[in-house]
Amino acid sequence: MSRINAALAVSLALLPPVRLCADGPPNSAKLAAPADRLAALVAEQQKAQSEFSSAYKSAGTEADRKTLLENSHCSPQEFAPRFLALAREFPTDPAALEAYRWIITRASNIPEAKTAADLVIQDWVSDSRLETLCKSLVYHSGEAGNRVLRAAIEKSPHRPVQGNARYSLATALRKDADRRTAGGHVPVRLQAQVDEAERLFKEVIDGYAELKFLPTLGKAAEADLYEMKNLSIGKAAPEFEGGTLDGKPVKLSDYRGKVLLVVFWGTWCGPCMADLPHEQELFKKYDGRPFTILGIDCGDKRAKAVKTCADKGVTFPSVWDGESSDGPVQKQSNVRGWPTLYLLDTKGVIRFKGDYLRGRTQRKLPGKDWEAVVFLDESVELLVKEAESEIAVHKLEKSRP
Repeated sequence: MSRINAALAVSLALLPPVRLCADGPPNSAKLAAPADRLAALVAEQQKAQSEFSSAYKSAGTEADRKTLLENSHCSPQEFAPRFLALAREFPTDPAALEAYRWIITRASNIPEAKTAADLVIQDWVSDSRLETLCKSLVYHSGEAGNRVLRAAIEKSPHRPVQGNARYSLATALRKDADRRTAGGHVPVRLQAQVDEAERLFKEVIDGYAELKFLPTLGKAAEADLYEMKNLSIGKAAPEFEGGTLDGKPVKLSDYRGKVLLVVFWGTWCGPCMADLPHEQELFKKYDGRPFTILGIDCGDKRAKAVKTCADKGVTFPSVWDGESSDGPVQKQSNVRGWPTLYLLDTKGVIRFKGDYLRGRTQRKLPGKDWEAVVFLDESVELLVKEAESEIAVHKLEKSRP
């Protein structure tokens, strides 16, 4: 649960709600202020999403869930045309920029996002209020968002817009490179993208360091550069030492020879607690195979973390990193949100990391039906099979005369 997630919804949360029927705005709503109509549209989509999520969770069979997916009409893609129509009706109103922001940050690869980006560049690129969109794109970018950021860097006369556009574009390029290189090293074709991200972070530090951003853009960019140089996929994870919740000394290198999932978590973190049962399932599933999990408990009193593990049936070990959210292991691992995950191979090399490991998708293979894919499970299985193959080869070599 990132300390910065709450900033994402500030502007829309301040807009007053207006009730609107599910089939679209009645004629009287056309007289409402653009901001009111936008807030109503946001609320309508959120309600539809919430109702779908509840129905999906309570569905009894896979067939029921499949039917729900096929008939759902709550996705950002479904609502994007209505947001775009509202923005086009009031192209110079601040609600238009908010509508474009909603589309670009929630459905960045659909035609409406491309159109929204074109209109932002056409009508808003010189406006100081573009800063809000640039800040949002640090979390949810994509092709459309990157186009807006590049245009802001090239054309905006406002330093806050310039600085935030550089930082958001650098972050988007870095995260995209992480996703596309998950499991291995950075290929040559992506090196230019990685180099551009590094250059933009340095420009932020040199020219926009004092701009506010948890705490400043300069501090954030320094942390990103540290991660690129020390914690990128393909690099050996830095050694650390600590004590487990039951007081035993432990080092990261103690786990060499096994695939290792490092999980930074805390009892105060909702997503962390939601993930713990599945992580425990993985720990049990691979018992006896070359895989284990090491938790890093963050920001808890030791006794509370111990009790939580006992209550939840968590049996994999956790290092206690102190009662603050910036303990030594967290600092060394550049943890800025919780949970944070690193998946290391048997040699201690980072092979998968970050948001990718908490993602999932639907995938259709030739001759098969659609199936849910959990990236963490898929990544663990890949590395465990790789480790078992290496072990088999090593045994074979030792058995030879």
